[in-house]
Amino acid sequence: MAHEALSSGAIRPQNPLAVGMPIRKVLIKGGAVKLTVIADPTVALAIAEGEHRIERSDDILVVHAGSGPQSQSIDMPQSRFRNWLDQVMGPGESRLVVRVNPDLPLAVTVAGGKLKVDGMRAGANIDLKYGMAKLNNGTGPLVLDVLAGSAKADWVFTGESRIRVDMGEAKVSARPESNVTISTEVNLGEIKVTTDSGTVSTNEGTVGAIKVGNGDGSLLVHSRLGSAHVSVGTVT
Repeated sequence: MAHEALSSGAIRPQNPLAVGMPIRKVLIKGGAVKLTVIADPTVALAIAEGEHRIERSDDILVVHAGSGPQSQSIDMPQSRFRNWLDQVMGPGESRLVVRVNPDLPLAVTVAGGKLKVDGMRAGANIDLKYGMAKLNNGTGPLVLDVLAGSAKADWVFTGESRIRVDMGEAKVSARPESNVTISTEVNLGEIKVTTDSGTVSTNEGTVGAIKVGNGDGSLLVHSRLGSAHVSVGTVT
């Protein structure tokens, strides 16, 4: 797999990473890092500012936060979790800002870091192992997995979306422009859904289908030993 460390982080037509089949997706991987992803329609693919490494996997552009060997994988030993938190909360935390074309689907995996995503409009797949995530002004299908951390999302849901919380917490605002039917599954966790009619909650089973817009798409909210709160039409 071809890879190249770029000082500017820009992928330009003459760069060998951009040769071949068109890039159809951007994947960003980070560990104990403060990662900010900003939608920028003036960017052809992605531009990263901060320590990173970029490679290409078929039609996916992959951005690794950091430049050392550990940036190749976020699956660090569990015994180092305390060190992750020290890095995340300390003043010397690693920072990476990635500007991405908003019309490219986005995938982000973070373990032990802080993530902020703003303005994506082609959907996103967010895998939060440990840490915190805030997703603003997004549109399209959203898959959000929270293993052990906290996440907030302000999103226009369309297509097929899923929120899964394991031993963590998620607060999600389904904007009024959304077009999905919300369904829930709970296994030893808690789910709350707030609409104009009030708040319903459950610690077992389902809340019942709730339609937003025409209800053409779907939003499945699953909680296992975690807590999820979905607000329809308001910011949580």
